[in-house]
Amino acid sequence: MREYPMGKVMNSLRLALTGAASGLGIAAILGFIGRREFARRMTYVAERLGRI
Repeated sequence: MREYPMGKVMNSLRLALTGAASGLGIAAILGFIGRREFARRMTYVAERLGRI
């Protein structure tokens, strides 16, 4: 199993969710956009990266 630095994971996740590599914390973003929108965006990113 690979281990990635938390900072890089969070920046990548933030980029996938908002289109920006810096800004609000992930918890704040999730609170703002909600669970369904979060899931929709993650599905979109996964499809574009060829993971689903």
